[in-house]
Formats: sequence, structure tokens, C-alpha cells
Amino acid sequence: MAVNVRGAKELESLLKQIPERVAKNVTVNGLRAGARIIAKQARANVRTNPSIDSGLLEKNITSRARRRSKQGSAVVAVGVARVTAMIVRKGEKKATKATPSRYAHFTEFGTKTMPAEPWLRPALDEKAVEAIAKIGEFMGRGVEREAKKLASGKTSFVTGKRIR
Repeated sequence: MAVNVRGAKELESLLKQIPERVAKNVTVNGLRAGARIIAKQARANVRTNPSIDSGLLEKNITSRARRRSKQGSAVVAVGVARVTAMIVRKGEKKATKATPSRYAHFTEFGTKTMPAEPWLRPALDEKAVEAIAKIGEFMGRGVEREAKKLASGKTSFVTGKRIR
């Protein structure tokens, strides 16, 4: 899948002009907006999957930002949270523990005895263009907002401190 992004060089030069911490936060906020679109579609894909019945996997699909300070890059991951829940199935007296992060990859990729029923990759394939557009929209608005504050000498919405 090829995606053509216009204005990336201009955006990069604008991000270099504003303070580094503000640029990182604008970037992370944009990436989070795009990741939310992918996570929403992944939840919808799991909901329509007939072999997943508990709903626990659907509830635990999240997007999370991770900062890599050594490389100076921001990463937002869409995946399954590591949450354990007790499930009581109809007709059973005892509850069982279930951790969706331990079986999510089996439903996505399959096993020797179970066919693959992908839900995350199709979500990315279906919503990639929309997510990239949302990332650009959020980052553009954030850069404009910070540039205006930088020009007027006001404080940053991210740090709460005066921009120098």
C-alpha cells in the first residue's frame, strides 16, 4: 500500500522552528488521533467476528503513546491492553480468568488447529488513508496554534510556560 503525503517537508520545517517539547507533543497528539481511528475500526472488526464471543478483546483494544527519547521520535501503538478479567459463562458455576493480550495474536494470525481471523490488519488497510489525513489535520492545527502563540509571546498550551 502506497500513501502519498503532501506538505511533509513544510511541516517538518515548521516543527523545527517551534520549541522541541512543543513539537513532540503536537506530533504525539496527531499520531494519537490517527491511532484512535484504527483502534475504532479494529473494535468494529472484532465485534463482527462470530468466533469471539466474550467481548473482552473488543473492550481492551487501545492506542497508547510511547516516547523514545534516545531516538527523538514518537510512537503510538494500537494493540490489546494487558488486563485480566473474570468471565462467567452461561451454565457454568465458576468464573474463569481471561487476558485478551494472551490470545489476541492467535485470533489475528491463527494456529495449526485454528484458522486466522484477522481484525487488526484489515482495520489498518481500511482506515490508513483516513488516519493519515487526521494526523495531518491535528498536526497542522497544533503547529498553527503554537506558531500564533510563539508570535504573540503567550504561553504554550502544552507546557504552560512562556515560549522563548
